[in-house]
Amino acid sequence: MKPGHVFVVHSRLQDLQYDATLIPTDRPLSVRSYWRPVLNVPALPGDEGHLDVSAIRPASWPRPFARIAPTGDQGPTAPTWFIDTTSGGSDPGQRVDRVMANLAGALREIVASGISPGTGRAIPLIAVPTLGVRGGGLNSKRGLIVRRLLEQCQSFVLANAVDIVIAAANASDYAAFQHQRRHGNHAFLSLSVDLQQHGTKLAGLARDGHLALFLGAGVSIPAGLPSWSGLLDDLRRESHTSQDELESLRSPLDQAELLQRRLGGSQLLKEKIAERFQGGNRPGIMQLAALGCSEVITTNYDSLFETAVNLKREDGSRMAVLPYEQKEAVPGLDPEDARRPQSSRKGGALAE
Repeated sequence: MKPGHVFVVHSRLQDLQYDATLIPTDRPLSVRSYWRPVLNVPALPGDEGHLDVSAIRPASWPRPFARIAPTGDQGPTAPTWFIDTTSGGSDPGQRVDRVMANLAGALREIVASGISPGTGRAIPLIAVPTLGVRGGGLNSKRGLIVRRLLEQCQSFVLANAVDIVIAAANASDYAAFQHQRRHGNHAFLSLSVDLQQHGTKLAGLARDGHLALFLGAGVSIPAGLPSWSGLLDDLRRESHTSQDELESLRSPLDQAELLQRRLGGSQLLKEKIAERFQGGNRPGIMQLAALGCSEVITTNYDSLFETAVNLKREDGSRMAVLPYEQKEAVPGLDPEDARRPQSSRKGGALAE
């Protein structure tokens, strides 16, 4: 069995693509309103700070963890578990122990439930927020939570064929996770020595501003968008073109030209392509956005990378898409030396 990997991203949970996730709560099932985009339930009447989770309350609650039962048009779209992050007594250290024990049990139950990997993933991806540091009352133990959460998740992926992504909602938590990974040797445990060396080299290039990205369809497939071959095959069926006829043309560009004629021209082809790219709105590539590369080129039609970069910016600034938008100047720097991420898109290409 090939072990999984632990990713750490500077992101809110609702901005990620995943196959299962956990929502922290307490024994009375008090759930804060910031989880609404994940849980898809209304606020409590007269209490905008908490959610009305009565429709999705697990029948077995209260317990350390339990799967949410979506009802009708309410509830999460992906398999989701509540996890109790407030029990364990008054001692903060003991409470951290209890949270980690609950997490271990919840992860085992998630895997046992038989979740399937999403489009473009070889193994399932479980998303885990930074447990207990907001409403859970463990803010004073943030450093301990970061270390223990990394250890627990790393131990689990080494023994199970799943990936885990830890979502750090604020910059300080994200920095703490990265510091712990560097000094705790949690970053490359599942990789061979050769891949570790390549990873270290790439990290150094990114840190020094010397890494450029070339992005293809593979980075957008986990967000539910099609690959180029998948898109062509989908359009082939809609145009009533046989597979043998399409494959008789070896060049994908020639295949696209054939489908364009069968579908009634370039404008209709563009409309058909646009329809198929409407479903992907969660980037799923936050790790690439976190690299901070100042040059990026992509052949993709979607703008998920730009979305991912903009989501992680806490100052409200946005990436400029060239040549359609003006490149943003960096105060105090010569324009030629500015490293602020920018992007340009011409045809199907994006250059940041």
